[in-house]
Amino acid sequence: MKVVANQAPKMGGKENLRIFLKGDASVADSLLSMDEGGRSISKGFRALVEEKYEGRFIPQFIYEPFGRVDLILQQLEQSGIPQELHDLGLGKDEFIQAQFRSALFESESDIVVLSIGAEVAYPLWKSRKHGYFVSAPLDGEGVWSAELRQAFQERFEVVGFPPIEDFKQTYTQLIKAIKARLDAHVIVFNASSFDPKDLTHRYRGVQDSLSQQIHRLNFALMQLSVSEGISIIDTDRVIAEHRGGAQTHISKPLHYSKEAHQALCGEFLRVLEDIGFFEARPLVMQVGNKGRK
Repeated sequence: MKVVANQAPKMGGKENLRIFLKGDASVADSLLSMDEGGRSISKGFRALVEEKYEGRFIPQFIYEPFGRVDLILQQLEQSGIPQELHDLGLGKDEFIQAQFRSALFESESDIVVLSIGAEVAYPLWKSRKHGYFVSAPLDGEGVWSAELRQAFQERFEVVGFPPIEDFKQTYTQLIKAIKARLDAHVIVFNASSFDPKDLTHRYRGVQDSLSQQIHRLNFALMQLSVSEGISIIDTDRVIAEHRGGAQTHISKPLHYSKEAHQALCGEFLRVLEDIGFFEARPLVMQVGNKGRK
């Protein structure tokens, strides 16, 4: 696979802006209108840009779900659906098929959008015999029978959250691969840590809550921004500062209101403007501390 040699600063002002969106549904709902596959907003990022810049720029999206980092790396390494899943009758299951293919490194993207929410949206399962990863549908989402779910659980074990240092190492590997192969800017949405049902007030001896896990992931993402130079869409801040705050705009973890999604869409536009994508000037380079001399 060709590796891009970045010898000159990339310029903004291109008419066609190619964006590869790889993440959970909450991020897709913040950037894609309902006509484009989102579930929340009527005016997505494309319409926002075309309206503000009077049609001079045309954002083009490719959206792929299942943005958990270890699953993405597996998609890029895996040649196809493992035989074990075919044996379970899942080889033609669309939910499963989507997890074993990716066009990420086949695209010519200017921007790759990832999300921390993807790390907690779906539990990850690991093959007891072969060691590969896969997600199973959540309750109410899939059409798996009780017998299929039981057979699946006999062959796979659920994987908890990795140690945060392991997560950072794996995410760094993905970021470096995107920059080297695509010469694309990496922008990551963090996640709101607010959970309306989490009333924990004493944490000693208590298993980590989802809110705590998201806090740790968000902090790790800040550290990655320093070391790798990536940009962050601060979902936690945007929703907290929006009218009514998190209590008004979050019904349950990673489920944001229409107004919150629209605000995040506007924040994404602001960040891209700061980088320089809508001006005929060199883009702000994503160089972290490790890349400075």
